[in-house]
Amino acid sequence: MFAGCMLPAICLVVTGYVSSNVSLAVCLIVLSVGFSGISYVCWGVNPLDLAPQYAGQNHSTVVAYQSSSFSLKYDTLLP
Repeated sequence: MFAGCMLPAICLVVTGYVSSNVSLAVCLIVLSVGFSGISYVCWGVNPLDLAPQYAGQNHSTVVAYQSSSFSLKYDTLLP
């Protein structure tokens, strides 16, 4: 959990303090996105660990909820 959440946060905070070195700032942002991928890998396996018999239904319900909440957020921004 530390590698997936805290390392990206640390990289982004340090990026805010880099003022003159653009290459270092871009490198830190790329590292932040790369480290955040660790948490996505762990999240995908979690329904299978919690309830193996219902992992498919659980995962599809979560994905459906996330996609509907995403569309509701951005539908309100459209004119």
